[in-house]
Amino acid sequence: APLDLILVAQPMSSIAYTSGRWILDQSFDLDTDQISRVTAGLSAFLSHVQQRDRLGVVLAGAPPTRLRSLEFGPPSIDVTAFAGENYAAPFDAIAAALREFSESDRRRALVAFTNAADFRSIVRFGALAEMARRLGPQFVLVGTPIKVDEAADASAITPSGRPIGDTVRGSVSGSILPAPLQLLARRTGGITVNL
Repeated sequence: APLDLILVAQPMSSIAYTSGRWILDQSFDLDTDQISRVTAGLSAFLSHVQQRDRLGVVLAGAPPTRLRSLEFGPPSIDVTAFAGENYAAPFDAIAAALREFSESDRRRALVAFTNAADFRSIVRFGALAEMARRLGPQFVLVGTPIKVDEAADASAITPSGRPIGDTVRGSVSGSILPAPLQLLARRTGGITVNL
């Protein structure tokens, strides 16, 4: 069946910036692995748009930018269109993308490539969820997981302040998809895909 698709993608530099980490010598280590996964995912998505489908594209920069209105056929843009700045506003971009859909009997899906590191959006999750509920497309959220690698020390002391036992170090590490995006996909009957 023909589709109306709106693609929302963060600027590549914002994914690299929010996925990187500071190293002890105060230099910044960009996460090029995430960039290569997102680039491959975007390329695959764009190459599978068919002539009968309509595609719109929104860059989730701060502020968001419409790169293509809802038009028939494969796009003439490629992943280089998603270069950009270090900041992203994915919630604002998703809200703008939802307004791109028009009334139609076609199946509708919003596909968002994001790690949801959102420090610039004005739209909050509750308003975005309500807008998605009213406008009704399914969400396919393609996540670039946020890496977590934190260590913490724990110790116990008596009420008078004397240490009890040894200090222990615990660490939490792994990759997670942001909960708000998973919830948004679930509420619209969509899915999340972990790159």
